[in-house]
Amino acid sequence: MSSDQPAYSVVEPKAPAKAKPAVKKRAAQANAKVETGTAAEAPVVASAEPLKPKGPCVIKPVMSDQDLVNCGATPHD
Repeated sequence: MSSDQPAYSVVEPKAPAKAKPAVKKRAAQANAKVETGTAAEAPVVASAEPLKPKGPCVIKPVMSDQDLVNCGATPHD
């Protein structure tokens, strides 16, 4: 590197571009559809029945609630 070239350059931040009215309208319509969803689209809540051990304890990198119960743990919500 020569002595007349700077070691770093500085980039000034820019303000984000404003969304066009058509984009805002589409976003508002999409949000309205989500908010007015029917009850049939609501997620099904699992029953409050406690899990019971159903198999051997197998240690895995990612374990489900059932895996944890099999290993003697008590998962919580």
